[in-house]
Amino acid sequence: MTVSLLPVRSTAFNRAEHSVSLYDAGMAPDEDEEAASGREAEPLRQDGSLERSATDGGGAYWRDRDGVWRYADSRDAVPGARDLRLRDLFDPPLHMITGDDGEERPTRLVPRAWARRAPGHPLTWVYDFATLGGRDDIAVPAAAWDERAGTVVAMTAPELHPHNLQGVEAVAELLAVTASTVRAYLARGQMPEPVVRVGRTPVWSRPVIERWLPARRRHATAHRPPTTGGSGDAATTGHGDDPAS
Repeated sequence: MTVSLLPVRSTAFNRAEHSVSLYDAGMAPDEDEEAASGREAEPLRQDGSLERSATDGGGAYWRDRDGVWRYADSRDAVPGARDLRLRDLFDPPLHMITGDDGEERPTRLVPRAWARRAPGHPLTWVYDFATLGGRDDIAVPAAAWDERAGTVVAMTAPELHPHNLQGVEAVAELLAVTASTVRAYLARGQMPEPVVRVGRTPVWSRPVIERWLPARRRHATAHRPPTTGGSGDAATTGHGDDPAS
């Protein structure tokens, strides 16, 4: 699966590879001061790739200016991560379409099922060429498609392979809590955002959860009230199902 450049916290499975669509072009964790200074966003390289950073996978990953994908909670590089460009994920058929002036022009017919109006979706821009109220494929001039084909829109990495993706039940087993507790953690913002959602079902990358586990355990230990034994001395702490509350 892939991770695409869109507004954070909105990801989706992609048909082409195991990746998470990145629904947000954001800034790296240390770029707040630069943004506040009013500097202009970095331009695209000649090949269409972003020179600025980008976040992805519910904010679990970010891409630095050198094109290296890193974990958001550190500067460690994501093993095996690489860019995916628009042309890697989508290849709409090319046709010669006759315009109102009788001229034939090369046109990409983009299925509407591929596109979304969600801000930052890799294909939101194709609606500029859509017929109002239409249901047919969207006719995008080939030149307009080719102009964007080299843009980085996603990330793929071994940890985003289905074998490394976990739903609520699997994460609950890893944490030794119930599925309802995992949902509560997520609702309260006490755990990493899912790297993707399939419909309404959250999905996490196992390495992301494993990287978060030490912090969760430290938090649980710090906030767990001690229990006392019969002698009044502090005894072992209890192990409730929701230690992060």
